Amino acid sequence: MPARQDRGGVGGETAIVAPSRAMSGVINFDIGRDITDPDSLSATEVYDDRAAMDCQEAQPEVAKLLDRPRCGHGAGEDTAVDA
Repeated sequence: MPARQDRGGVGGETAIVAPSRAMSGVINFDIGRDITDPDSLSATEVYDDRAAMDCQEAQPEVAKLLDRPRCGHGAGEDTAVDA
């Protein structure tokens, strides 16, 4: 089976993974694509605190990604859990 090529993500999300992981206060940052629906993504993000999350989301690449419409679900299906 040939190696899977990175298509650059559905809308630029792969460009934010490495820079996000390198940021201070980011414990874990992953984006996964559903193998049955390549237009469906899941993100798992773990931060030291809310300030670290706000700083990561303020990066231009991330802000642009967060600003786009999300498959007709309005504000998206975001879930934040404080553990």
